[in-house]
Amino acid sequence: NNVVQLPNYPDSESYPDATHPSDHLIIAATFRLG
Repeated sequence: NNVVQLPNYPDSESYPDATHPSDHLIIAATFRLG
């Protein structure tokens, strides 16, 4: 589970996806795969 790298995942709404757009996409992909 790579989600461990992002403890703020549950707060994705407040997570600065603008600064880490690639990470946001990875999180979405990982969430779907998981």
